[in-house]
Formats: sequence, C-alpha cells, structure tokens
Amino acid sequence: KALQDDLLAKEKQWLTSTDCYTLCQIHRKRGEDGGYPHIYELHLDHTNEVIMTAQREDEKSPCRIFAGKGIGPESTEHSKEFLGAVISNFWGTLFTLYDSGTDVDSLVLREPFVQGLPL
Repeated sequence: KALQDDLLAKEKQWLTSTDCYTLCQIHRKRGEDGGYPHIYELHLDHTNEVIMTAQREDEKSPCRIFAGKGIGPESTEHSKEFLGAVISNFWGTLFTLYDSGTDVDSLVLREPFVQGLPL
C-alpha cells in the first residue's frame, strides 16, 4: 500500500500543471546493429524518472506509447499501460494521436494512474 501511494504521489507531481516548464529528455534505444525496434523513453530532467515509453517496430509501423516503463514482451494495445499510438506524416514533423476509444471517466476510476494524462 505504501509503495502504491508513493508511486501515485510521484505521478501526481508531474501531472500537476504549473506556471513553469518541466525539462524532459527523450532517449532513443535502437535494436541490435542500430536497426529496429526503436524504443523511446521520456525522462524527467531533474530525476531521470521515465514518464512514458514508446516503441516502433519498423519504419512503417506506428509508434505505440505506454505509461512509465510499460514496454515488455507482453506489451500490446490491450495492456493497461497503453496510452495510444503516434503515426508520423510524410514530413515527419506533424503527428496525429489515436486512442482506442476508451471512456476516459471509467478509465480514471478503474486505473487511477492515468488521472491528469491528456487523454
């Protein structure tokens, strides 16, 4: 219980809006020999905590986004850590975010860690 409360407090800290910037870094990890899959991690600059993780299987696949360190062998669009997918356009600068059509209110009741995420 104490561990879960601590994790919720940490998540609430970075989900709370402030009047300043939160510095973050994106780290890319490539597959063996520099190929795919690519794994992207969004780290808070001051604590190096991983907020979100994304995985891209190949050049044409969407980039699947997961909360925290949600990437693993069982990571699918049906896992509770799945947040959505980003599909880049031709120029690679404009992204469209798709979700699975989840009812946000029931999702927040069922999984409190998504409270405050831009769903």
